[in-house]
Amino acid sequence: MRGIASLMVVFPHLSGLWIYTYNGHWRPWEYHVALIQTPLHLKDGGGHLGVVLFFLISGFIISHVAVKESRTEFLVKRVVRIFPPLMLACALMAGASAVATSLDLLPIIGNTATSVRDYLLSGTLLNYPIDRAPRALSLAWSLYAEILFYGLVALALPLMKSRPVASTVVLMLAVLGMILPAKADSLFFFHLHFTAYIPLFLIGRAFYLERTGQLAPYHAGMITVANLLIMFLAHDLRVPGSFFHGPAELVVNDLIGILVFYGVMIWPISRVPMIFKFFADISYSLYLVHLPVGMLILNLAHAHGVPFGLGFAGAVSASVGTAYLSHRFLEAPSQRLVRRWLPKGRARTVPTPESAGTS
Repeated sequence: MRGIASLMVVFPHLSGLWIYTYNGHWRPWEYHVALIQTPLHLKDGGGHLGVVLFFLISGFIISHVAVKESRTEFLVKRVVRIFPPLMLACALMAGASAVATSLDLLPIIGNTATSVRDYLLSGTLLNYPIDRAPRALSLAWSLYAEILFYGLVALALPLMKSRPVASTVVLMLAVLGMILPAKADSLFFFHLHFTAYIPLFLIGRAFYLERTGQLAPYHAGMITVANLLIMFLAHDLRVPGSFFHGPAELVVNDLIGILVFYGVMIWPISRVPMIFKFFADISYSLYLVHLPVGMLILNLAHAHGVPFGLGFAGAVSASVGTAYLSHRFLEAPSQRLVRRWLPKGRARTVPTPESAGTS
């Protein structure tokens, strides 16, 4: 599902986002808007739904792996997982923007960085707490939400190992503690854009606990509803009415994502086709590199009068190729290295999703 989620982000970015920004036209995108985006009320052409799925998947997976690790092991592995590919993507964005400027191309969409400092901050996600702005890679906002979730998990890890259900409630209360002061403090208010999405991770966690027999389906449903209410509160504090504001309502996209994720979770899949495994493996790198690489290709194609469809095909192909190289030579080796050298934490024995019947 990770591979599909990444493609759900890549497609609207390398088609609709470019088309809307630079007044382009492409019949397949118009069909997508008319037949899929509009009827389903999808936000950002379906890209937001892809991010929702990423968050649900992360909550599910982290709930499985975290209890097998010490706090140090958990944090180091997450740092190595997130930052090397992110730094590469920021470097690619700097290079793509430099090429676009030197060749007098259209600006690279998703980049507002103007200095080396901006790229360095973006590569470490420090641009959000320091500058409170996206800078070099606009889509990295989702990684900052992920980092906040990791921080909460690290704090709650001992309780997660001993009392998994109670720890979920504690995590929900912690999110409320990050949301409620928003009107009284500007930093908390700024962070609403990220904390509003942490409940999706916790819904993924509730589904994991259900799938492994640690939580009854009814109670998982109650936790899901409670987290949706927390999301509504956060979005409403930030922009009143935004959770239900149409035509692409956030709540609709969240509910679609939850239903799709749950359906796949309970679906008895016996074998995953290789193409899905391939895109799942490169999904994180593809999510990061498709803006700098894909947008540069689109701009080059536009400058040379290439039809948009061919430019789109080239942009996607170049993004997938770059993501494969990033995964093979940076992402996967760095993760293997940290697994080899880190001492193993004391794991809590839990049922695996496979032993509970999931694939």
